[in-house]
Order: sequence, then C-alpha cells, then structure tokens
Amino acid sequence: MQEVTLIIKNELGLHARCAAMVAKTASKAKGAVFLSASGNTADATDILDMLMLAPHAAQGMEISIAVQEASDAEILEELAALVEDGFGEY
Repeated sequence: MQEVTLIIKNELGLHARCAAMVAKTASKAKGAVFLSASGNTADATDILDMLMLAPHAAQGMEISIAVQEASDAEILEELAALVEDGFGEY
C-alpha cells in the first residue's frame, strides 16, 4: 500500500465537487483507493462515503490518500495533484 499525506488548501475543503473529482480519478485504479481524515476512512470511489469526511477535511486540515496496488502509483500522484492544486479552486 502506498500513501500520501496532504493538506487541504481550497477554501471550502472537501465538498461534493471535490469528492466527485477524487471519485472519478480513483475509479481508474485497479485496486482499492482510500481517503482518510481524523482517523476516519472512506472509499475514494464513493462520493457519499467521502462526504462523511467533509467535517474532517476542511481548509488547513490533513488528509491521507492510499492506494492498495503498487500499479496505481500514477493514480495516487493524480489524486495528490488534485489536492495540492486546491481542486482547481484558486
């Protein structure tokens, strides 16, 4: 399993549009992809599951994204880029 820890940069945090972007990218993975915040973990392909993390993924908070398969390293990089780019909300 590979994992990155990131800081949410966009003002509104992890909201529906951001979760949809994560789910779209994560759905390209061959294995499972997880998003975690404050000790809670969600399936990164499930928008509603990720929205349960929204209170724990506000601006300035730390999240982790993990991919189960080594072959999904590129997907992990794409997801990290989304978060680091503030989901394009700058």
